[in-house]
Amino acid sequence: MLDVLTGNIAVGRLVFLAVERFMNDLRDGHKRGLYFDQGSAVSIIMFFRDVAFIKKPLLPYEQFIVANLYGWKNSDGSRRFREAYIEVAKGNRKTPLAAGIGTYGFTSDDEPAAEVYIVAPTKEQAAICFKDAVGIRDESPALRKKVKKYGCTNKYTSGNLSCGSSFMRPIAADRDSLDGPRPHLVIVDEEHEHKDRQVIGKLVAGFKQRKQPLVFKITNSGHDRETICWEDHEYSRRVLEGIVQSDTLFAYVCHLDTCPSCLSQGKEQPSCDDCDNWLDEDVWIKVNPALDQIIQREYLRTQVHEALTKAGQLNLVQRLNFCIWTQSIERFIAPDAWRACAWEPKAVHAGDPLNWFQDKLIALRGRKCFAGLDLGVVNDFTCFAAFFPKQTGVEFPVLLLWSWAPQHVDHHKVLKERYGYDDWVRNGFLKLTPGNVTDYTAVREDIQALSRQFQFEELAYDPQYATEIVQNLQRFGLTMVEHRQGTRSMTLPIKDFHRSIMGKEFAHGMNPVLTFMVDNLVVESDGKGNLSCHKPDNPNSARKIDGAVAAIMARGRAAANPTPTRPGIYRL
Repeated sequence: MLDVLTGNIAVGRLVFLAVERFMNDLRDGHKRGLYFDQGSAVSIIMFFRDVAFIKKPLLPYEQFIVANLYGWKNSDGSRRFREAYIEVAKGNRKTPLAAGIGTYGFTSDDEPAAEVYIVAPTKEQAAICFKDAVGIRDESPALRKKVKKYGCTNKYTSGNLSCGSSFMRPIAADRDSLDGPRPHLVIVDEEHEHKDRQVIGKLVAGFKQRKQPLVFKITNSGHDRETICWEDHEYSRRVLEGIVQSDTLFAYVCHLDTCPSCLSQGKEQPSCDDCDNWLDEDVWIKVNPALDQIIQREYLRTQVHEALTKAGQLNLVQRLNFCIWTQSIERFIAPDAWRACAWEPKAVHAGDPLNWFQDKLIALRGRKCFAGLDLGVVNDFTCFAAFFPKQTGVEFPVLLLWSWAPQHVDHHKVLKERYGYDDWVRNGFLKLTPGNVTDYTAVREDIQALSRQFQFEELAYDPQYATEIVQNLQRFGLTMVEHRQGTRSMTLPIKDFHRSIMGKEFAHGMNPVLTFMVDNLVVESDGKGNLSCHKPDNPNSARKIDGAVAAIMARGRAAANPTPTRPGIYRL
């Protein structure tokens, strides 16, 4: 602890405050009826050393956590802390530590008929911690003598570890009911993925039967600030900062630091060059306290490389490996990467979007392509993209876009004032249809005219608003493929689109409408690497992405059908 306070060990500000809190309570805690029982703290540390083997001795940060939880007492001798919130990066042995604490809870905590529950979003997730507990039992001669396994499946999604009338059991947070639990200890794993407090609340309600219960929450940083995990993160921060007084919450929250200037502006995440940079190996230990002991630098280097090169990985790696709370969206295509993908090699009209587009209309006549259609009615654009893969007469793949919008739409004023909307219309990149609603008849007729110029293999469409136009295009002879906008349909096309741009695998000619919409494109992740395009909540927002969505669908159908005779790399 002195190494933390003197700066010999680098930690984030909130961990520093946790250590400072401990030292302050050693000095002043007696005024609130608190005292630190060193014998109890040493006892659980020795339990991990001599009984519960987790492959390596407890690390300093782990010793700090368990010493706080089991060393601090109230004046009546009961333990002080009833809740623990532990936010540490992935791979730093949170789950095995929780399994060891759970094992202690039902075998060695002097609690009659102790009930220990491991609760996670799913049975499979709860099984991970439970399996670690089973492994602790199996590796320990002392525990094998006193702990029995009952009904444990091979995947450890069910069953009990029992010691007399005490037990440990995994359960899922989606469980509909619990029969009168009286938990002594509740381990909440993967809290950032819990949807609500329903099951946790039922378990905690049973604490009234216990003298010194504990709910032990472990988590990575999350991406959604409307979750119970974010609530607990914020509550922990306020307690550590002294904004809220709580003698029953222990918090250990890892994070990268903002600089004093950004912190003074209320910015909690690194926001400028003077803040900690997650790419700087010197600060990795702040969020990975087991660095070089449990988690290796080479692993983190690999994660960083994937975050910078693979679609949809940036937010995931920042959250899981570097404790950066992200929203679920981020700008998907960097402007420099998009510009680098503008022109094919030896492009005749490189740098001139209009002449390049007009040249392609002639050069690509009769060539095979795959199309995507994203329909808008009042507020949005309607966009039609065509992707021409490499083929005879097409030496380099090309992406083209056509767009339509109602002529009378008041909220397009911002686009006219700032983004060259009138030039889009003047140069033929955007066609306006009469009235204040997009004329689908005009759109259909234009697509039919394009189908006479080019060979459409497939036309992917978002089914919203599309029934009539799809039926008409099918009767006209086009092959229509429904392409919904959820993660199931969009994940692979989004990743392929990103990969193709980063690899400069096609040319788009800097179509100004498409360029504007790609710059607006952000991707929504479910936290598991599954992606979808995020549309602004405000339908009148100027941040339109319809052209980007159409382009992703068109490129996706081409990837799904690399040749007419060979199956594609994925199917919807």
